[in-house]
Amino acid sequence: MRDHAEAIRSLGADLAAIGTGDVSHAADFRDNQAIDFPLLVDEDLTSYGAAGAQQGTLRTFLRARQLLAGARAVAAGTGQGKPGQHPFMLGATHVLTPSGSVPFAWVNADFADNAPVTEVLAALEGGQSAA
Repeated sequence: MRDHAEAIRSLGADLAAIGTGDVSHAADFRDNQAIDFPLLVDEDLTSYGAAGAQQGTLRTFLRARQLLAGARAVAAGTGQGKPGQHPFMLGATHVLTPSGSVPFAWVNADFADNAPVTEVLAALEGGQSAA
């Protein structure tokens, strides 16, 4: 989502990320990823549980799709940084409205999985997610 922050903001939305490590890991991730939006820390995984995020396994991590995505990230110079205390936690992307509705919810199926930006933008524009 970092690469689409301006498009997201142009629709009147803000971005925030929630990490699984501690404050030190969050600072490393912020620097590594060059993000300019709030980065919160959830060491107890409370928000991950609420979002329905799952924990991957070493087997999930070693899948060809994940290894290819990791190689692309390293080649582009955009690694994750230092691993936190929950290195196998999978991510999720949600659009939350001020009224509390959730017009878009995506839970990653593996480490290389990311929410389709077009669907996130459609949800922000008032469309409904297919996810």
